[in-house]
Amino acid sequence: MKLGIILPCYNIEQKINLSNLLTIISINKDAHFCFVNNGSSDNSLRVLEYLNKESEIEISVLDIKKKKKKKSGVIRAGERFLKSNKDLDYVQSVCLDFSLKLEAMNRFFEKEIKQNKEFRK
Repeated sequence: MKLGIILPCYNIEQKINLSNLLTIISINKDAHFCFVNNGSSDNSLRVLEYLNKESEIEISVLDIKKKKKKKSGVIRAGERFLKSNKDLDYVQSVCLDFSLKLEAMNRFFEKEIKQNKEFRK
């Protein structure tokens, strides 16, 4: 089972913990992470591109130039991208606090992804 995870991002440059996120990505090898930058006014896109370059696992970074007012539009953009470019069984969006410590971030993914009955084998 291959799961696509959409992570909407807006002005996360100062919040994101790259080391923790790289660890979470490497732990969840059965998932494809798609970070959708929603017209950030800071250097979030540059940070996400760096994350993409440093990740040992393939991830996607999608850039929306003009900020969408509703998060649902950001999620739909991520869904369209993943469905047209990746072979996935499921697609799910999650709202993540990018500043979480590693243990809390890991618990979040355990709860939201791995224990979700819809996405288990």
